[in-house]
Amino acid sequence: MNFFINQYSTLPRLKMKLVSNNDLDLDQFEELLSISTVTFSMVDADTGIFRISNKAGSIESKKSASNPLINEYTIVYEWTKNDTAKVGNYIGEFKLDFLGECSSLIVPIAEKLNIFIQGSITKTTTQKI
Repeated sequence: MNFFINQYSTLPRLKMKLVSNNDLDLDQFEELLSISTVTFSMVDADTGIFRISNKAGSIESKKSASNPLINEYTIVYEWTKNDTAKVGNYIGEFKLDFLGECSSLIVPIAEKLNIFIQGSITKTTTQKI
């Protein structure tokens, strides 16, 4: 998966849809998510140096468009200007820690999350007057 964001930007938010493993029923999946914490990390693809390490993420839910009885879950990271200050290519991942289960899950599973921070000619700051 490729994600592009401009230097010093905070939008768009980084989102990944969670899909339940067929081994878990929906009730088990929702229960696991209710006792989980989400963190996000991002490492420079060239140097291996962490740009972001275990910063808080979140889980959002909404009713499925195809079946309103089922919730769809998305894990989200909200960027700060400092997160996107350095242009470059990065690899990101989310970690879900299931607190009652003493287990965790690293997402994405099947492919890398490539993050490209692109140069920008605009840098905005606000000042108190």
